[in-house]
Amino acid sequence: MTVTWAVVILIVAVLIWLAITAVWLTMRVNRLRRRVEGLKETPVMTALTNAAPDIERLNRAVVELQAQAAVLKSAQAKLTASLAELNGLSVSADLDFVRRAYRGLVELLS
Repeated sequence: MTVTWAVVILIVAVLIWLAITAVWLTMRVNRLRRRVEGLKETPVMTALTNAAPDIERLNRAVVELQAQAAVLKSAQAKLTASLAELNGLSVSADLDFVRRAYRGLVELLS
């Protein structure tokens, strides 16, 4: 009979310990949750949240500028090649070539 009471008391003690632990963990989680909510409301987080669309626009603009830079490098290479050809030709015979090169450059840049 005393063993039965000892087991019952042990089970009740474990249940009380589990209840206290559950309450403590709940309080800890709520405290951490409030702390995280407080972080969301800081000026830095608000500024980052508000700046997200601007950052996306800037990223798209950078990609577009990189594409335009590639086009300009290609045009520069073609112009350099055309100038090298012009250096080897006589001016009177190749005015038509200069006109074609200029038109090609205008089309490339537009």
